[in-house]
This record gives sequence, structure tokens and C-alpha cells, in this order.
Amino acid sequence: MTDHGNHPSVMCFIGDGDDRSRLALEHAACLTRRRRDRGRPARLIAVVCTPGASYCVPGIGFDYGPMACGCLGTAPREVTALIAEVAFRHGLVIEAEEIFGSSLDAMAAAVDAAGGDAVMLPALERDAGPLTRWLRRNLITRLNGRTRAIVIDEHGAVASSVPGR
Repeated sequence: MTDHGNHPSVMCFIGDGDDRSRLALEHAACLTRRRRDRGRPARLIAVVCTPGASYCVPGIGFDYGPMACGCLGTAPREVTALIAEVAFRHGLVIEAEEIFGSSLDAMAAAVDAAGGDAVMLPALERDAGPLTRWLRRNLITRLNGRTRAIVIDEHGAVASSVPGR
């Protein structure tokens, strides 16, 4: 992975406590733990998007409402439980922030504010159609261009290594 100097944050966007969010957070935790084990600064931030709007649609510029950032307050209990569980299992402190809406602007502002250099997105559903996949690619391209972060949305082999699978 490219070293981005003073920007050691790994950020993981989740909307709920479903399997896709769990896999994304597990993968982000593994990446953060590897950084820590190599002696690099390691910080993991779970960004909870509320309400749970699509991660794909913002790629073409739609906005689902005003952006506000802050600590967790309105996130569902299963999301806070997921964050606590993954943090405990990996021996990490996972910072949690909440943004309202999931527009490109909201996501990019969260990444910039935290100095994120790696962004993890939940993988798409297996049955996602061509339009959904195109929207996701567009979101990734625009998010990468706006933030200079590396954006990851496919988790590959990590899915088989998640406990309980």
C-alpha cells in the first residue's frame, strides 16, 4: 500500500449491521492491525451513514440530505454492537463517527476530516445489476479523485477468514 505520510486513517463506511458491513469492517480491522504490527501509525474509523441510503447512487451526484458529522448517537444498536465486537476481536480501538446522508460530498468530507488514506466500502450484493455496478465504479473513481485515498470495495479472501463463517 502507498504510504501517505501523515494520513494513517483507515475508514470503513457502514450503514447497518448486516453481513456486508461486517465483512467490510473486518477487512478494515485486518488492514489496520497489519499497519500497527509493522510499527506504522494505525487508526480505524467506522463511519456510519444514516439513514441507510444506498452506497451506489451518490456516485452520480445525488444527495440524500444535509451532511452533518459527529459521534455516534442515532445509529442502531446492532451497528454499535458490531463495532464493539470487531474492535474487541482485533484488539483495536475503533473510532466511530456518524454522517447523515451518503452523498459523495458527505463521504469525501468525512475522509478528508479524518485524514483517511484507505477507504473500505461494503461489497455489493451478489445480484447487483449492471447499473448498480456502474454507479459503484463511478463512486469509487470520484471518491478516490476527491480524497486521494485508496478505495476498496471487494474483500476477496477475507470473507472466508471472518469468524463464524
